Amino acid sequence: RSTSSTLNDTGPKRGFADAVISKEGLTGVRNKNALFDHAFNLLKPTGKLIFTDLFLTGDDPECPEVAVWSAMEHRAMFLMNPGRFRDKLYDIGFDMPVMEDITELYMAGIRKAFARAPEILANAGDLAARLQPLLVREAEYWSRRTTLLESGEARVWMVTARVYQGGGPVQIS
Repeated sequence: RSTSSTLNDTGPKRGFADAVISKEGLTGVRNKNALFDHAFNLLKPTGKLIFTDLFLTGDDPECPEVAVWSAMEHRAMFLMNPGRFRDKLYDIGFDMPVMEDITELYMAGIRKAFARAPEILANAGDLAARLQPLLVREAEYWSRRTTLLESGEARVWMVTARVYQGGGPVQIS
């Protein structure tokens, strides 16, 4: 199936959702305009788009750090500059989105999770031998992601955008 029919084949009708929420699920989508148009159309007039994802810190999606990281992922990744992204959402019909850089919190969560790996293996008993390769693969995945973030070429942002509610200049009599 084509990407556009896959994006639009969600089942819910126009104006159905109070919110569209995603956690690092948008980076792999090349055509973000179609994705955000679709999300906008799913939302009620009072709806919100809320997500976390990786964004470029500069303007070059082909910079070496991002290109290497993307090539090693299970599918291609498409990062955007947050300013250009913000403008796209505004053009689609969202209020100016609130964007918060949560990279440090994100990295702390990764470190905390992997600090438990020795304890998990120690308590796994007979399953430890089967669990170890899975933990190694998971560590490699997250190591690539943290390396990209530590390079400074990408950051993790939390975005909240509301459907534009209208309103123009206030007239004073």
